[in-house]
Amino acid sequence: MLHFGDYPFVRYTVFFTLGILCYAGMGELEIYWLYGGFLFCFAGYYFLLSQSLFQKGFSQKLPLSIAAYAVCFSFGLVLSGKQDVLRNPIHIVNSEEVKAWIGVAQDRDEPKPKSNRNLVNILEVEIAEGWVKSEGRVIIYHKDSLNPGDVILVGQPLQRATGFANSEGFDYPKFLARQQIFHSMFVSDLKVIDKVSNNPLRFFFEDWRGYYAEQIELYLPSESSRQIAKALLLGQKRNLDKEITEAFSTAGAMHVLAVSGLHVGIIYGFFFLFFKPNDLPTFKRFLFLSGLIILIWGYAFVTGLSPSVLRSATMFTLMALAQMQSRSPSVFNAVAISAMLILVFDPNMVYNVGFQLSYAALLGILLFQPLMVKLWLPKNRVLGYFWVITSVGIAAQLGTFPISGYYFQQFPVYFMFSNLVAIPGAFFIMAIGIPFLLLSGWTFAAIWLGKGLGLLIGGFNAAMFFIQDLPYSKIANIGMDGFEIFGYYVLVSLMLLLFHAPNRKVLIGIMLLVFLGGVHNWVKVIGSGKPGLIKPLDKSVSLLKDKSLDKLTLD
Repeated sequence: MLHFGDYPFVRYTVFFTLGILCYAGMGELEIYWLYGGFLFCFAGYYFLLSQSLFQKGFSQKLPLSIAAYAVCFSFGLVLSGKQDVLRNPIHIVNSEEVKAWIGVAQDRDEPKPKSNRNLVNILEVEIAEGWVKSEGRVIIYHKDSLNPGDVILVGQPLQRATGFANSEGFDYPKFLARQQIFHSMFVSDLKVIDKVSNNPLRFFFEDWRGYYAEQIELYLPSESSRQIAKALLLGQKRNLDKEITEAFSTAGAMHVLAVSGLHVGIIYGFFFLFFKPNDLPTFKRFLFLSGLIILIWGYAFVTGLSPSVLRSATMFTLMALAQMQSRSPSVFNAVAISAMLILVFDPNMVYNVGFQLSYAALLGILLFQPLMVKLWLPKNRVLGYFWVITSVGIAAQLGTFPISGYYFQQFPVYFMFSNLVAIPGAFFIMAIGIPFLLLSGWTFAAIWLGKGLGLLIGGFNAAMFFIQDLPYSKIANIGMDGFEIFGYYVLVSLMLLLFHAPNRKVLIGIMLLVFLGGVHNWVKVIGSGKPGLIKPLDKSVSLLKDKSLDKLTLD
């Protein structure tokens, strides 16, 4: 049975995350109040800890735990306030009218139908008083050619990002705002005035990413195969054709195209097929796991450090470090630590839909997949293999269904069948794709590996289009509000608790929750005439949606 008390980092991460979420409702509270609250909580925790150390027993255990949770909660508030660009007086969002500006290109040109796209970090802006130092990021579209590190002078005013917003559409400005980007514009007056290396590590991996993209273009036979290879191996999926995106989304296999924990896990597990760290001498085990950690983080940087890749790279790094000491780490604590580390560096990541789906899917797999296998595992090895894969897909859907329904308003009916193709297919594509990338400089190996990779991706692609064309392949217009999302996760938690520890009170709680859900649905029907079309009742979840909505990418 799972005991919440056995996973201290899970508890700390929960309260830390709650602090980040609650910051959004704090209003214009001065930052020194946040620091004061954190210091007060920390002082209380230090006092209770000192008392416990000098006294026998654990008489202060409950107050000490509450104080520790308060420290985590207040720390979340402080970090959110510190990284809130609206509090930064020199950030471009707080600047006067900008006449011209200087910035540094952060990535390679991303081709668009009529222009190129780049992300630029602002260095200086020209206002009425003259040139002043500034900060912020701008997305620009242009017809020139830029490389990472190019310093550009733009003789145009900054323009706020614009877009459309409705109950079912993609809200582009809010999507950018959750990344603390408020400006997006087409640039016609652009001059490259210098070259810098203020972020050499990022520029280094951007160059490698561009090199691998060129190798894929050179050796893969068809355009669709090249697009999928770039998306699956390098995380470059913005240029995917609409037909490919729709096919994978309808089939329930979009997670394969979004470089994620699945891909990092495949790399991690692939090397464990050949070596068992616990069977190696201490020094060799250290070298093997250190090399694996370097490889995982190298892949994470090359693919753009998406939230799910960050989560998996951090989690597998923690597990590898524990295995260096011949210990079996707690997966739940490793997951919690990875989430906390990511949020410490970027608290706004909690609003990222990719971050939410990544952890919801992983927790669903960890909590429910072992139960499914325990309830039924066929004796036939082949049938058992397919059931394990199917149970992984079902468990992931149990974890992500309300989030997917809330953001994307659709459900892939044949996700179980698509996972039977997607998960093994991703493994084989990675098994050929990673060696292809590493050996792409050797023409002979690149030609043959490229042909094999192209054929494999072609078959994979055909399978997804076949599933998309099946009748009733998706359920559209799923409307879920904040109360339903909260109720779903409470219901699933109670059912999990009932499975591990049958209890009449838990059963009564499940029945009561189902009754309240029915009442809520009737209220929606009476209030709107159509269920699922009124605004979310939960303000915090509504804010969560506003800051994460992204129907174009899961990164």
